[in-house]
Formats: sequence, structure tokens, C-alpha cells
Amino acid sequence: MQVELKNRSFIIRVIQGNKQNKLLPGFLCESLLESNEEVENDLTNAISKLYKKIFQTKTHFFRTSVMGMDDNNILDEIISDLSFQPFSIHIQKINIIIHSIGMLAKQRTGCEFTSSFIYTKSKERTLFFQTVSENGCSIYVYKENQLSEKFHRSDTNSMWEKIGILKEWSGMTLFGLDNSNVKEKLERSRKLKCFHNE
Repeated sequence: MQVELKNRSFIIRVIQGNKQNKLLPGFLCESLLESNEEVENDLTNAISKLYKKIFQTKTHFFRTSVMGMDDNNILDEIISDLSFQPFSIHIQKINIIIHSIGMLAKQRTGCEFTSSFIYTKSKERTLFFQTVSENGCSIYVYKENQLSEKFHRSDTNSMWEKIGILKEWSGMTLFGLDNSNVKEKLERSRKLKCFHNE
């Protein structure tokens, strides 16, 4: 990404890994022959530190304004060709993020679906990343940003029975698949795929 500040181009590069976590994005900023001395954890620090280094000023830039995210025209342009926008659903104490909903290439009736949520028990945070594909259902369990376990089954309910926690909800519920909004988007995706294949 490139922005212009005080008639000078600043180029921001997003890389994998930052000061705190090798899995999260890191940000580098450069302008002409100047650049950040280290990878920053966020866009704001990457731009502000280099700007301060070049212009000897304490100006602080917020990532949303530098990237144009405070301009509705830019936001509308960014999302204009998106067929899907991630969203979240809530079941009591759990916030499930729906990452993708789409039809499989080989099966008109199947779907490609991903969701995730974080569950905390005894101060231990666990990320459950869940997928549904033509090969069945999978759950990837991450603890302390490391993949700790993988589960694969033919259906969501038997998988969550195998995991053995959150028994008050069905696997369909924990995946987010029985939510009315998700069902509607799945049906819409199915109709679009059928229309496209005709």
C-alpha cells in the first residue's frame, strides 16, 4: 500500500510475523531511502515512527485515516466486488465468526464453510477453527498460537462429541450452521451456484 504525506510517498508492506507473534501480521514502512528499523505490530506505529524519523515531529497517524477508512466512498469501493463479508453470531457466551460460505466446485449441494471462536476455560484461551468441505468436517485447535490438535469427522455433531466440551450445544450450533442468518446465506450461495452452472 502507498500513501502520500507532505508530498512524499510512504510505502507500507505487510509481512507475516511481528515483535510479539510470528503468526500475526507485521508492518514495515519505507520512503525513498529511509525505512523502519524493525517490524512494527501495527500500521499506526510503522507510519508514525518513520514520519517522526524523517520530519523530526511527533505527528501520530491512525491507520484508518491513512488508509482512507474514514471515507465512505473508499469503503464502498473496497467492498463493491466482495461476494461475502465475514460476520459474527452469538450463542450465549460464545462469539462465532463466520469466515466464508461458498459452494463446492464438485457438488452443487455441498458447501465450503469456515468459522471460528475462542473459548476460555480456567484462564486458558483456545481457538477452534472449523471447516466443512466435501471431505467432511474438521476442527483445528490452537492453544498459545500453536496448533495443538486436529479433528476430522463426517459430521459436526460427532466431532464435538469426540472433543467432549461445550456439550450443552450441538456441533451444528458450535459451527454456526443452524443460525438463521447462516442458513439464509448458504441457501443464497447454493442458488447462485446453480444459476452459474446452468
